Amino acid sequence: MKFNNGLLIQWGTKAGAIGFSSLYLPISFLDTNYSVQLTGVSSSKDEVIVYSPTVYITKTVSSFQFATRYIASGGEIAWTGWQFTWFAIGRWK
Repeated sequence: MKFNNGLLIQWGTKAGAIGFSSLYLPISFLDTNYSVQLTGVSSSKDEVIVYSPTVYITKTVSSFQFATRYIASGGEIAWTGWQFTWFAIGRWK
């Protein structure tokens, strides 16, 4: 959604990646001073896990890097391809 005052809000769903990957935004922001929130979608409600999709350091006006990993009940950390939802807010002008 582009607002006349310059505010831009974008969102979507993306599959995770084993390791770091890039998400390319549908519309570029004016600069890299935008905020991104990721929310994990667990593939199984029977597993005792903490799923944490994370925005990586590298952000451009048209993309950001992310990583998806989880912590199992035994404390192991592993990469996962589980999907997540994302929400980004910033300026387009």
